[in-house]
Parts: sequence; C-alpha cells; structure tokens
Amino acid sequence: MKTDSRTYDPDLQNLLIKESQVPWNHIITLSLLFAVILTINLLKGGGGFSPLGIRCGSQGFWISNLMMALSIIIFTHGVRLYLNGQHTLKSRMNYPYATGDIKVRGSVERSDELTATMLTTRTAQAYSSVQNALPYQSPQLFLT
Repeated sequence: MKTDSRTYDPDLQNLLIKESQVPWNHIITLSLLFAVILTINLLKGGGGFSPLGIRCGSQGFWISNLMMALSIIIFTHGVRLYLNGQHTLKSRMNYPYATGDIKVRGSVERSDELTATMLTTRTAQAYSSVQNALPYQSPQLFLT
C-alpha cells in the first residue's frame, strides 16, 4: 500500500487548514484600499463641492489623482508579491491543486505586470473622471 507523503507533511496540513478559513487579512486589505480611494475622492469632491476646496484641473486635483493611482499601483504590486510567494511556497510543498484552480506563474513578465497595473490604474481614473463629470445638482431640484 503506497501512502502519499503530502498527508504527513505538517506544513502542508497547516496551509490547507489556513486556506479553509475565511481570509480576513485579504478582506481587510481590500477594504482598506477601497476606504483610501473613497476618502481621497470625497476630499477631492465632485463638480460642485470639495471639503478641501480642490477645483477641477488644479494642482490639488492632480495630486489627489496621483495619490489614488499610487495607492492602486502599490496595492497591485503587493498582491503580486504575495501571490508569487504563495506559488513558491505551494510548489515547494507539492500542493494538491484542485481541478480548475488558478496557478500563478513563478515569475510574471514585466510587460504582463505593467499591463495589469495600467489597466487597474485606468479603471480607477475612469471611475474618478465619471464621478467628476457628473453635473452637480442641488437637493432642492429633487424636492420640487
């Protein structure tokens, strides 16, 4: 009778137990990024009101957009490092991937990384542009 060596590997067993639980650290990290982007957008304001007095096209406007883009790029890079580290760890442990699991490559080509970062950044900028392009309407218009 042949036994699977993975069954008796305590590190692999700990990893499988960890992955069977809710990944609160991932949820909190993603929520933190959302909160940062939302806070910067709220402080920047929309077409009619900005708590900080930032006007469209001003230096503060572009600094806040740059801060959002940098936040997203840093977050994306951190996720990339984490996923590559997990891939390395799992390949060392002979991790039993389920059918349909996504296997992250050990090294991501620079062009793939830059494309993913640019797409993420452009999505955030498009959302911000749409938000700023919406005309500001006073609440009285909705009451009449």
